[in-house]
Amino acid sequence: MITLKKYPNRRIYDTSISCYITLDDVRDMLSSGEEFNVVDSRTGVDLTRATLLQILFDIESEKQFALLSQQALASLIRLHSSPDKAKFAPVIEQLLNMSDD
Repeated sequence: MITLKKYPNRRIYDTSISCYITLDDVRDMLSSGEEFNVVDSRTGVDLTRATLLQILFDIESEKQFALLSQQALASLIRLHSSPDKAKFAPVIEQLLNMSDD
């Protein structure tokens, strides 16, 4: 697994190749199936999830690549405040994993 270090200036450093990369490079790593984690360079806190959300945000902001409608995004946000949200996580996970088959 590759470790990417995120610096306060928002730059990302790929420790496997010893150089800075862009968020687009991280997106390419995802597309090619590479396993990685992103950590804060100072604290070591795991920033992988936040980085993945940023990539998703960037993709969804590109109108020609949007997967989620405005209604779907609003529903996801409402779901987060639902007391039953834990019931939906496995269902969503299963649906998303179907696309990997």
